[in-house]
This record gives sequence, structure tokens and C-alpha cells, in this order.
Amino acid sequence: LSDAQVSATGFGRRVGVFGMEGKEWGRFRSPCGMAVDKTCLYIADTLNHRIQVFDRTRKEFQGVVQLPQPAEDTLQDPSGLCTIGDGQLVVVQYGLDRVLSLQLRGRSLTAVGVKPLAPGQLYGPFGVGSSQGRIVVADS
Repeated sequence: LSDAQVSATGFGRRVGVFGMEGKEWGRFRSPCGMAVDKTCLYIADTLNHRIQVFDRTRKEFQGVVQLPQPAEDTLQDPSGLCTIGDGQLVVVQYGLDRVLSLQLRGRSLTAVGVKPLAPGQLYGPFGVGSSQGRIVVADS
């Protein structure tokens, strides 16, 4: 959308653009979810099958979230993201019909714990959020 079209929607003026289309680090293919914590901005880069991490204030690329090795799970089609507590990231995987809770430690982007939530109960989950200590999933 042009700046005039964005302004006409009632959201106000555009203040910046973040990222471009592509496969390289810092570029996205169908980014569908975003979450923030004290220091990081997490973006679900859905069609690149990764979660990219940026410094929250400087918007500099920090890396991608990694699952622990040996990886029994993969980050396929991450769509929805939310943070709950310090270092915990909840990831919706649309194509795999599941939600994972990832425990990150400090500045490391490798998950030290991976826990499936509601296995076998979802079909096409897309969004996730948290409210009053509960995780809420948008499922089709």
C-alpha cells in the first residue's frame, strides 16, 4: 500500500518498513507472526521455515531460533508466535497442526527445551496469544 492508502485506513502514517522479500537473512517469505520480549523481536518467516530474531531496539539481525540437536522436530511453516515469561516462545506450526513451547536460555537462540502443546487436537492452527497466564490458539 502507498503511504496515502495506509493513512486513509485510519491507522495513521507509515513510520517505517522492516525487511524485504527473499531467502537471505533479514528477508522474509510470507512473514505471518511476530512476538517481542525484553530484548528481541521474533518473526515467523513462514515459507522460509524459520524464526528470525532481531534486536528489539536496533532492529539488527541476531540469528534464527534453532531446535536442540539431535533435532527430532523441525520448524516447518511457523505462523503464529507469542512470548510467555522470560525466554519462553510459543510457536504455531500450521502445516504440522501443532503448537510448540520453546525454552530459550539467555542470548542463545537454540532452544534448550521443546514441548508440544495439545498434540493431536489441532487442525490448521494459525495464530497464538496469551492472556492471564493461558495460551490461546486460533485453530481452523
